[in-house]
Amino acid sequence: MLLTLLAWLAYVVILRKPIVGFIAWVSPSLGARLEEVIPIDYSVDTTPYLWLATGLVLLLIVNGVRRRGYLRRAPSADHDVPPLSPEAQFESAGVPVAQLGEWRSARCLHVRHGADGRIEGAGVTCPGGPP
Repeated sequence: MLLTLLAWLAYVVILRKPIVGFIAWVSPSLGARLEEVIPIDYSVDTTPYLWLATGLVLLLIVNGVRRRGYLRRAPSADHDVPPLSPEAQFESAGVPVAQLGEWRSARCLHVRHGADGRIEGAGVTCPGGPP
């Protein structure tokens, strides 16, 4: 909660010029009083932010050039996932492998879901042609 309050306070401090400007637009007399009470400097020095952004961009460029060989490498075969055959997929889904040909030519499938949202089964509703 404290961090949230600090963040809102930071927003108000950062946006004090637009807030006072909006209040002055709505009520010029109240805006004039607020401008007397709240010190508002209408100049912002962006040089430190420019140097910080320049440093970050240069750091990214140097890191990218330094690691160029690593970033261009093809993934190793150790990370490849072996393809799962259709028979193994059918077996893990609990569908008879004998239906493989029928499923491949099917255009529509009817999927049954349980109360918990999991798939309980599926069947071909329009085999071999457009629905």
